[in-house]
Amino acid sequence: NKYCCSKDDDLADYYRYFHDPPEFVTVLTEDGEHPFHIGYFRDNYAKVPKFLASSNPMESGKLAIVGGDIFTAVLGRLEQKKQKKSDIYQKMITFVKENKVTLVKKNSVKRKPTCKTLNEVGIEIKLRGDIGYRPVNATNDDLVIALDNATKAEKPNSVKLDELMTYVQFANDEGDYGQGLELGLDLLAYHPSMKTSDESFEKAGRLNRRITCLLSMGYQLAGLPKFAEVIRKHMETRSQVKRLRKIDIK
Repeated sequence: NKYCCSKDDDLADYYRYFHDPPEFVTVLTEDGEHPFHIGYFRDNYAKVPKFLASSNPMESGKLAIVGGDIFTAVLGRLEQKKQKKSDIYQKMITFVKENKVTLVKKNSVKRKPTCKTLNEVGIEIKLRGDIGYRPVNATNDDLVIALDNATKAEKPNSVKLDELMTYVQFANDEGDYGQGLELGLDLLAYHPSMKTSDESFEKAGRLNRRITCLLSMGYQLAGLPKFAEVIRKHMETRSQVKRLRKIDIK
């Protein structure tokens, strides 16, 4: 392998792009002007991922389900790029047929999220009866308006967002930690419409402390401390993508 990292490095911190939630781990990336990437998504790191999703952080904070296995994800991407006649596509098709690999298309992914988030894939929350989740007290449209107001460079107005975060504190106290996770993931996926992607990232980055507060607490209460650690590290260096180092092989 021409790329490496230190034995002490946490691989979950590598190739984590601006809007990527802790549940998402990149496995394929197309670096460049538009850093499209694909990764496994798991609601619980102790369990097998249920699907793979793709994202282009330069365009939005949305995740799109691309399939339930790596073969479906890669073949689908090659088809998008009109590479059906390429050597790698043909070899993968042959491998799939010879080894009777079951391809799980995106429409066949079996997952029922407890709630949807601005990244559009939502989250699964472990409920105990009616305890564990209550909805964020705002529609997605109202929330985006509140985030637009709270992240203004001049005269920001965070009254609505402060109110929503207060509701989260009440929900956490009463066992409904899912509300904080939902709101935190909404903030993480927020991608304001600006003239350039750098301006979008700068504006959205003003929410980093709130994201850390909401998600680190939410994941701890959900019994997912490793996700809490991932989000804290991510918010510290959110504007930078940590890549594996290229080494010379003699």
